[in-house]
Amino acid sequence: MGIFDKKIDPDRCYYCRKPFSTLQGGFTFGADAGFGDSILHMQKGCDACGKPVCFDCAAAAADKRGMNGQCICPSCGANLD
Repeated sequence: MGIFDKKIDPDRCYYCRKPFSTLQGGFTFGADAGFGDSILHMQKGCDACGKPVCFDCAAAAADKRGMNGQCICPSCGANLD
């Protein structure tokens, strides 16, 4: 393992390192900016490679590959929809 390898933290996105948000009973937890940011930072996760990923990073990875409106794992490219 190199010094630049990231460790997997199940409570944070592997790519942007922001903590995951949850929506429970109409309240947002984990994001300071509000409802929109809470949705972007909800956990999608990847069953293929096991890396925790947020909705925002998964959507951005799909956009980069021309798959607008989809969610894929930035690491292995697995479909997260």
